[in-house]
Amino acid sequence: MRSPALLVLVLLSLAVPSAAEPPNPALERAQQHLQALKYREALTELEQALSRPDNERATLLRVLELRGVTAAVLDRLDTANDSFRRLLVLEPSFVLASRHSPRIQSAFAESRAWLETAGPLRFAASTVPARHAVEAQVQADPLSMARRVRFHFLTETGKWRAVGGELEGARVEVDVPSDAAEGWWAELLGDRDGVLARAGSADSLLALPVRTPPPALAAPLPPMPPPPPPVEPSFRWAAYGLWGVAGSAAVAGTVFGLRSRGARETLDTAARDGEGRVVGLTQVQAQSLRSRSHNDARLANVLFGTGAVLALGGVGVWWWGQTLRVAPGPGALVVTGALP
Repeated sequence: MRSPALLVLVLLSLAVPSAAEPPNPALERAQQHLQALKYREALTELEQALSRPDNERATLLRVLELRGVTAAVLDRLDTANDSFRRLLVLEPSFVLASRHSPRIQSAFAESRAWLETAGPLRFAASTVPARHAVEAQVQADPLSMARRVRFHFLTETGKWRAVGGELEGARVEVDVPSDAAEGWWAELLGDRDGVLARAGSADSLLALPVRTPPPALAAPLPPMPPPPPPVEPSFRWAAYGLWGVAGSAAVAGTVFGLRSRGARETLDTAARDGEGRVVGLTQVQAQSLRSRSHNDARLANVLFGTGAVLALGGVGVWWWGQTLRVAPGPGALVVTGALP
């Protein structure tokens, strides 16, 4: 049978939880058994209290402390070490009361030494401004206790909106709800949604990410003025050219006609003898005048004919040039219009 002094020391360490914590009936029954020195019954109730869903962090820490102490009293050191390690991982600064028995102090010291190597649970949360989201990350979890994260957002109406997120590896990200207005906080949950750790709290909100405004749109450019209508050249200019060339041909034809006539008259009016032979000119002069008269007459006729054809062509171009238009096309000039 255990020493009464040992039992008294155990009982002195058992304080009733704050009334502000949510009730855990199994925890309350376990404390009643401890006061009655019924340690086996108390340990059974503590196991039930640990498996109860939605334990608050303070309740969870209290259950682990009593479970470790009670298991050590019953000489169940594996259970005591499991409880103390989980307790220290969640609350590294926890200090066990010095009035506990050497057996309890030894089990707790062993767990404290283990913590120096394994390290505590570390949990952090931050914003993701680029996507107007928040994220949480489990930076260290030596006992693999973390399961999911629950985010709490304070809305414009003053109510809380909870958004859950399953851990993917060691990280989870959720979008900020559209009605979130004041701030947010996050809690890391373990088995049966027991609260392991928090980032922020309802009394110490984290700032919401600042929504990145969309890039300002450049002022629209003023509308471009309509292009000037394309110049549609007419064929009438060609008619004027044809008439000009025709007039020049007529003038040149007249000149050569006059020269031919002059040479012919010089030859016809030259002095002749009784037999009609030209005696006022040498034979070479007479032959030259005769040849020049023929050549100039022929050239004059050609020029007059060319001028007439050009003049008629100018009339035709003038007439059709009123409706025909020329425009550049792919690799060529395009003539459009309708014949009169």
